[in-house]
Amino acid sequence: MMKNLKNGIILGMSLILLCSCGKARNDKTYEQIAPEMMGSTLIKETVILNKQENAKTEGQDKGYLSENRDKIAIPDDYDTCLRLCQDASNAYISLLKNKEQDIDFSDYIMDARLADYVSLRATSYPHAVCSANGRFFITSYKNLSNDCVCIKGVISLQSGATIENIGENIFVLKNEDGRIIIKDWYHDNPDSLDCIYRLNKYESIEDTRFWECEDVFEPFLELIKAE
Repeated sequence: MMKNLKNGIILGMSLILLCSCGKARNDKTYEQIAPEMMGSTLIKETVILNKQENAKTEGQDKGYLSENRDKIAIPDDYDTCLRLCQDASNAYISLLKNKEQDIDFSDYIMDARLADYVSLRATSYPHAVCSANGRFFITSYKNLSNDCVCIKGVISLQSGATIENIGENIFVLKNEDGRIIIKDWYHDNPDSLDCIYRLNKYESIEDTRFWECEDVFEPFLELIKAE
């Protein structure tokens, strides 16, 4: 058990370092996650992984409640932000593995247009994903406003001895009356619809209004449908 735990921590730290090195030039305004916080979280997550509890457990609080009524604060809300991103990533990975599933993203995303787009993005992904396990690791964050934070991280997939990094994922999380929700989600992979059609990721993500402006998202969706 301790050997598996140690290997899990080493794996997580390696993925985080690789992701951080590859994106360093874009992360100047992002706060790196403190090593002691990262290590503690990886220990918890590796234990969960070893117990085969990747999916949401029965009876688990899915409210993703903030420590504050009207703002998001790191590290106060770190665990909740991580759990939200992890649960959403698990659902996304599940859809990548089996594109015939009907996955409901409304537990994580309140905007129906974004939820539908995330499903479309997963089913449009051209590569097969056969991993048994997937994890999301936070690498950095940036406060966009009092109630919005941008979280960067990497999704790693593991099947036996094979480990695959399917790209950086960028989440915009918002506090809606004390509940943390996903306001936007960018999958930074060359074969993702985001990289193909949302070329300026930092401008579109950090604006936080992409899915609120019909004159922005409607042409974007029409362009995808026309292909």
